Amino acid sequence: MFQAFDFYWDPTEDRLRFDPPTIPDDWRERDATESLDSSTVSMIDGELDDLGRTVQEVLENYLERADEASDYGWGEETYGKREE
Repeated sequence: MFQAFDFYWDPTEDRLRFDPPTIPDDWRERDATESLDSSTVSMIDGELDDLGRTVQEVLENYLERADEASDYGWGEETYGKREE
């Protein structure tokens, strides 16, 4: 299910955004989810949103650190292009 998350850069807001997966509207008709009730489905959707926010925060922190590091000369200019 994690593969269904969509993390992307929104250039209009200049920030990282995400779209979490959701339980399909027809979940009552599906074999895998027919035993769930509405409150469980809502809880699952909420938890997926929380997970997305957590990953978003970690990625934003990583991007901020990468920007700070590049300000201090850590980057391709310092080490040149590495062949791997």
